Amino acid sequence: MSTADMDAWSDLDAFLEALPEKLEKSPYDHGVYTQWVALMQAIGNVESLRDAQERMCSQVAVPEETLLGWIADEEARLEANCDEATLASIVRLFEAGVQDRRSPSMWQRYADAVLRMADSDDAAMQAAAAAVFGAEDYSQGVLLRAVEATKANYQHGQAIWVLYKDRIARDIDQASEPQRGALVELLHTALLDRLCQPHAGLDDTWSLYSEYTTRYHNADYEQQMVAANEIVANTRRLCAQREALEDRLVAAGYGWGAFSEYIDRLVQQKGASVEEVAALYEQALLHNGYSPEAWSEYTAYLEGVAGNTSAVLAVSERAIRSCPWSGKLWAQAIHFSYMVHGRESAGEVFRRAQTTHAIDYSMLEYGHAAVAWLTAVRLDSTSSPEAAEMLPATCEECIDTAYSLEIGTADPYLFLERCCTSVVVELEGGPEVARKIWTRVCKARKVCTEAWVLSAEFERAHGTAASARSVYRHAAQRKLDNPERLFDTWLAFECAAGELAELYAAERVVSAQRRVAQRRLEREACHVGASDTQPEGPPEEAEQAEAEQAEAEQTEGPAAKRRRADSPAEATRRSDGSLVVFAKGFPLGYGASDIEAFFGGGANVGQATVLAAKQGAACGQAKVVLRTTDALVAALDKNGSKIDGQFVSVHTFKKQRPARAATAEISVEPATPASEAGDVGKTNADFRQLYLGTK
Repeated sequence: MSTADMDAWSDLDAFLEALPEKLEKSPYDHGVYTQWVALMQAIGNVESLRDAQERMCSQVAVPEETLLGWIADEEARLEANCDEATLASIVRLFEAGVQDRRSPSMWQRYADAVLRMADSDDAAMQAAAAAVFGAEDYSQGVLLRAVEATKANYQHGQAIWVLYKDRIARDIDQASEPQRGALVELLHTALLDRLCQPHAGLDDTWSLYSEYTTRYHNADYEQQMVAANEIVANTRRLCAQREALEDRLVAAGYGWGAFSEYIDRLVQQKGASVEEVAALYEQALLHNGYSPEAWSEYTAYLEGVAGNTSAVLAVSERAIRSCPWSGKLWAQAIHFSYMVHGRESAGEVFRRAQTTHAIDYSMLEYGHAAVAWLTAVRLDSTSSPEAAEMLPATCEECIDTAYSLEIGTADPYLFLERCCTSVVVELEGGPEVARKIWTRVCKARKVCTEAWVLSAEFERAHGTAASARSVYRHAAQRKLDNPERLFDTWLAFECAAGELAELYAAERVVSAQRRVAQRRLEREACHVGASDTQPEGPPEEAEQAEAEQAEAEQTEGPAAKRRRADSPAEATRRSDGSLVVFAKGFPLGYGASDIEAFFGGGANVGQATVLAAKQGAACGQAKVVLRTTDALVAALDKNGSKIDGQFVSVHTFKKQRPARAATAEISVEPATPASEAGDVGKTNADFRQLYLGTK
């Protein structure tokens, strides 16, 4: 950090003083750690710098290039002054790198560094390395770990394996005769294992095996090569399949979608091992390490194929460090912690998710983790009285925390709410507690159809038909995000209940609410002001008034409909053109009375005018003024009807600017001009959309 950068820190002491509080509140904040490390580098405090780096590595996944930069700085210090603390810091950074990202390049750098230490002539270096690793023969152990971690990597595993093979060959040359035979056998095993493994350097490995056989088994060379050739033939077939998939991966830019397809193909191949698939997942995470989906699929795969649940837990912990904002990954960590260590360990993970504020930005993400924790407590409650006792309080705490967060981030499927109510309903007095939960949810999420439907289903299962019916009636008055789902569920409930009067009542309410929704859309599309009959007030009161009016219209007689059609409000709407349609396709002999009858007679039609061409001849077109909105919708529904085998098209009408008249009677144009052939086959819904002004 330059002097200018240092000046940006207005108060260095204040930053360092506030740092512990920041990290305690947000231990997964990558930016805070980066600032801390940069500050320690700027002031040159090596001990504090190492503390900052170690703290960062313990909490978040540090990018590989950042780690390699830190390691390069430590190696420069090591060259200037070889001491055990610097060497320990290098090893610690390498271990952090290979733990978070199973990167072949990181393992390559680690192996090279270890071999330089082992081959160094500096006695101080040898002593420090032996002290750090805890053994004098440390290089072989690190190389073996590197080979095991990278051997299944198709493109980049060969280089590290060659280092391992060369080390064994060197040890053979330096070994005494009693030890030499064991090392030769070790090299033979390593070569055969490599020939069985599909990798990009198979031809090179085959040449190395030939050289080995010539040198150490020349007497039975042919027999050895024939046996190995059978192995290589099968491996070549697998390599041909992998090469095609590798080419697709490169062409796709190493995106997660390409890796997912690659993995699916590899899993379908019966010869692919778990190690090969896991290596491909690790390679995918090198390029997509901040993708929760990639981590989630990796842990799910390991859970299905691996018998070692502890290994799956380790991967889920790595996932949290890389993507701490993902509630689904926290849920997996809670689940595997419970499977491996029990409820208390799962609780620690859940509390870590809460106290670190990693997922409290979203009800959905928090809900994933909370459901996993509730599931662990619920499973444990069958055998633990303590867990059974804490279950109600845990449900209440989870609901309280979830509904203290931003309601706009809620889970559309209400998994947490379902889990809590299904848990408490089994307890003593549970139905009443669960009812309170659903009441709270519906009040908080007023427009969420799923919340109202689930509340009604709960009342149907644990209450009475009347209480379920009450929930449906209240929900129907709301401006829901998916009202048709509520209507369908309500009507299905009434059909199953078998009460005809209640079914008819529900149908009337549903019909009225559908009219309200239709009118709302018409107003928004046509930019027509509020109806004169709608009282002024809040939107909910206005919608309630519309619903009552629509329900009244449902039962009024013909005379009342005629009076309403002749009201000043409807006359105003007819005069501004919002209740006018343009129709064409009628037989040439049709008159005004025929057209009026086609659209429902005088109860629906205020005026029907037959249009004529410039020469005065009939052209089968008409302008029709409707009396009400309902009549307008019914008229639009007649679009596509047939008269004497000829299609009739109906569109909304708007006045034309003064220009050349299209007809002798009046200048009109369709709102959405289209040929008759184009109109044929369109559905009523399509023409409702045309009326609403959408294209």
